[in-house]
Amino acid sequence: MRHQGRRHQTHIEGVRQQEWLRLALSLNPFPELKIRSERLDLSFNDFQKLDEQLSQELSEIATVEVDYFKAKSLLENALSGCQKTNQQTTSTVEVILQQLADQQKTLTDLFNPQTTRNEAATLIRHIPVSESTYKEAFDKLVERFDRKKIIVSSLVKTFMEQPAVSAADEKSLRNIADT
Repeated sequence: MRHQGRRHQTHIEGVRQQEWLRLALSLNPFPELKIRSERLDLSFNDFQKLDEQLSQELSEIATVEVDYFKAKSLLENALSGCQKTNQQTTSTVEVILQQLADQQKTLTDLFNPQTTRNEAATLIRHIPVSESTYKEAFDKLVERFDRKKIIVSSLVKTFMEQPAVSAADEKSLRNIADT
C-alpha cells in the first residue's frame, strides 16, 4: 500500500509541475516564444536554401532553352537545305524510275503472294549480287512468278468460292473486299 501511495503522490507531483509550468508560461511566455522564433528562423533558412536551388535550376532551364532553340534553328536550316537538294535529286530519280517503268513490268506484277514464303530469295540466292547479274536475277524471277494465267485463274476461283451475298450491306461488301 505504501508503494501505491508513493506512485500516486509522484503522479500528483508531476501533474502539479505541469500545472506550474503552464502557469509560468502563461505569466511569462518568453521561453515558448523564443523556441517558436528559433523554429521560424530555421524554417526561413530552409526556405532560402530551397529558393536558391530553385533559382539556379531556373537559370539552367533558361540556358537549356536557349541552347535548344539554337540547335533547333540550325537543324531546320540544314533540313531546308537538304530538301532543296533532295527535290533536285528526287526529280532525277523520278525520271530514271519512269524510264525503267516503261521498259519493265512493275514490281507489284512480279511479286505476288508466293514471294512471301521466300521462294524468290531461294530462287536467286546462288546469283552473286552485282550490277552485271541484275538482269539474270530479274529474268529468273519473271520466269518463275509472272504467270498471268495462273494468277488470274486463282483470283477468279477465290472470288467464285465466296459465299453468296444475301443482303446489300456494309459487312457483306467488306467480306468480298477482304478476299
